[in-house]
Amino acid sequence: MFSRKRIALITTWYPPISSVATLRMEAFATYLNEDFDVVVYTLGDTISLADLNDIIQVNRFPSHILLSKLKSSTNDSKLAHQIKTALRIIVGKVIRKPLKQWVNKALNKLVTDHAERPFDCIISSFAPQEAHEVAIQFKNAFANIPWIADMRDEMSGNALATPSAREKFAAFEKQLEQHANAITTVSLPIVNSFESKCSKVPRIIEIQNGYNHSIPTVHIEKGDTLRLGYFGTFYGSRKPTTLFQAWENALQKHEYLPIELHLVGAHANFSIPEKLRPYVHLHSGLPYEKAIAKMQTMHANILIHPRTEMKGFYTVKLYDYLSVCRPVLGLIDKDDVAAQLIHSLHGGYVAEFSSVEEIENEILQLIEDWKSNNLRIPNHAQVQLLHRKEGVKQLKHLILELCEI
Repeated sequence: MFSRKRIALITTWYPPISSVATLRMEAFATYLNEDFDVVVYTLGDTISLADLNDIIQVNRFPSHILLSKLKSSTNDSKLAHQIKTALRIIVGKVIRKPLKQWVNKALNKLVTDHAERPFDCIISSFAPQEAHEVAIQFKNAFANIPWIADMRDEMSGNALATPSAREKFAAFEKQLEQHANAITTVSLPIVNSFESKCSKVPRIIEIQNGYNHSIPTVHIEKGDTLRLGYFGTFYGSRKPTTLFQAWENALQKHEYLPIELHLVGAHANFSIPEKLRPYVHLHSGLPYEKAIAKMQTMHANILIHPRTEMKGFYTVKLYDYLSVCRPVLGLIDKDDVAAQLIHSLHGGYVAEFSSVEEIENEILQLIEDWKSNNLRIPNHAQVQLLHRKEGVKQLKHLILELCEI
């Protein structure tokens, strides 16, 4: 007799694939496996060298053969990565259902494994939609097995999706509503959104993302210059334009400001004003733990996220910034959850992304607090509660609750 419950995790995002989505799925698998037996059904080669010594059983199934050949590698040059990305987009438009083969193989293996030793609960994660398609087809055959639909993003509520895509997502949400026993998602605004669209689902709860390291915080010397860090890329409207404008304005009034900016991992798709170039330093991207260590060398780290129609976006980067117990300079939507979290932890300085005046004021306040050794440092005890393992504790409770119904 098996004493531990058995959980199936269905996702196209899992190591060694590198993605923000992968971080959530890896945390689910790792921390659930402390109390349950987790089996993963994911995208990729039939077997990975990383799986051989892993205590978690991982089943990998390929997508369409053309897309498999075009997948990116960490060894790709920037040009090769861009070409592969463009070709994947083109092939994806030509092939209507590039993950159809993956859905069929993942489902067949899931059903076979269930026959050999039944699962107590299944979890699937959107996006893409195909992970939920596997779960729905499984539920059609085994209606008594609880299903948790994890929603890392909005579906029909995604204002960035095309009207036709939102219409298709709305239809799919009706299927989800008929089969899911619970929905988990990353923030309360998105919880509220799904409660209005999938009201028949018994449980819809927030399981935030978080940071996933145990690197201790270290003391940092004040020095003569305030070091600001930004980690990651710039894309779309997420650019440092308003930051640079505010910095230039402040320099016009104060002639000199004792600050320097370190951009880590940013592509060269933005312009640095001539006046600021001596104070802006570009660095190559870093692996996760080295990036965390680099964040600790900064006096404050910058979060950039323009306001959109959608609410409920913390961004994973925010959790990493808070984890090193350094102030966050947030150029963000002041009415969204990221700003609320920074304020609740006394974790930094917040300005509306589009307001150059507000950004200038917060930069000057940050400098004054640094000079007086009074920086707004995030509350350490509260920061520890943002670790991903804490969020997975909620998921464990949900699984046990569903299995007892």
